[in-house]
Amino acid sequence: MLMVNRKLFNLLNEFKTKFYSYLNDVLQERLNDSDVDNFDDLLSGYLKEAKGINSNYFDEQTIMNNFVTMFTAGTVTTAKTLCHAFYLMAVNEAIQRKVQKEIDETIGNNQVSIHDLPRLNYTQAVIAEIHRYTSIGPFTLLHANKSKTY
Repeated sequence: MLMVNRKLFNLLNEFKTKFYSYLNDVLQERLNDSDVDNFDDLLSGYLKEAKGINSNYFDEQTIMNNFVTMFTAGTVTTAKTLCHAFYLMAVNEAIQRKVQKEIDETIGNNQVSIHDLPRLNYTQAVIAEIHRYTSIGPFTLLHANKSKTY
């Protein structure tokens, strides 16, 4: 058991090192770019603040830590939501079949794009219900639909 934990620890540590290295490369590339104002994203916003009156709050380490937090938080949220969705679809085969039928009839063998969503009414309702039914945050507020979604 100890050997497995050591291997897992080493693997996670290697991933962390590579991830921080990648983020640091992106940060250094942006810091060396003289035209930061041409970028319109969160990193540029941080870098602009770092050059302004809030410079003592926006050092490189703080920027790195904030980006690591955002990446990891989004990853866990997505993974947990997908686990709940797959489980609920597996135990509700009739709903799963209806979603599959709607996708097949609406999209066929084509790749799904964001532009297809307005035509996937039932699928969107199922996804909304999964989000409503499963609470991935331990202390989220109770919530319910005010009106019928489908």
